[in-house]
Amino acid sequence: MARPKRSGAKPNSEATVELAEDDAIKALGDDKAIQDDVDEREKELNELRAKLAAGEKAAQELRDQLKNANDRVTEATISNEDFREKPKPGSFFYYLVRFDPKRNVGDTEHAEAAVNGNWVTWPRGRETGLRSDYKEVLENAVQAKFTVLPGEDRKQVGSIQTYTFNILKRITKAEYEALLKKGNRELQATIDGA
Repeated sequence: MARPKRSGAKPNSEATVELAEDDAIKALGDDKAIQDDVDEREKELNELRAKLAAGEKAAQELRDQLKNANDRVTEATISNEDFREKPKPGSFFYYLVRFDPKRNVGDTEHAEAAVNGNWVTWPRGRETGLRSDYKEVLENAVQAKFTVLPGEDRKQVGSIQTYTFNILKRITKAEYEALLKKGNRELQATIDGA
């Protein structure tokens, strides 16, 4: 005997199976979307890790550069302390220096100083020898700077070193005397040529 057909309604078990299949397909689609989202976030995370690694490498390079710069400053400080050291009475230190060029129209052509009546001139812009007693005189030679405002007396606002120079290194007495003789010959040739 044949079963009578129902009007569009499916038996209960068939409807449940179809709903379960629909839910499974929908769940698979949701799982794929979730997996795609996870993959995208992992990709972003890996990119951020790569940027972090590059940043850490750059930061380490900057730390190394800073350490090297600090080491150089420490070395320079130690060498500058050598230049500040005072010689024993009756003896001198000798330095290789370079005097800065003229800054103002009124500046002299050469740096010049006298110690106990002995007058010495040094060329500007060239390496030359300097004895420690003259170094001390030149470091203490300053020019006062004033301001003058209408209706007021002039006021000293500070002072600047007359002859600025850079100490390049400490040299021996023999090296100093060789530079002194060379400078004397050049000066004599200039005087003779004038």
